[in-house]
Amino acid sequence: MNDGPALEQVIPALLYEELYADKAYEYLKRREGLPFTILTPVKKQAGQQHLDATDAWLSRAVSQVQPIESIFNWIEEKTGIEIASKVRS
Repeated sequence: MNDGPALEQVIPALLYEELYADKAYEYLKRREGLPFTILTPVKKQAGQQHLDATDAWLSRAVSQVQPIESIFNWIEEKTGIEIASKVRS
């Protein structure tokens, strides 16, 4: 099962005020009635070269509190593996 549908099944049981997630969960920001605020890294708009300072700070802060995502990013940076998600198991 994909992460998104799995998360949607447990949403009613979550007691968090904030949920830090990766960009794949951006769609949940448009969903009303969630019991928490979802924070994801900010995506650059089409043609946008850089994020403004506030968006860059938020993206970095959200990424740092996602330990599993951070470790796979570190593995990718250190080893040059382009598809780090394939090594999760």
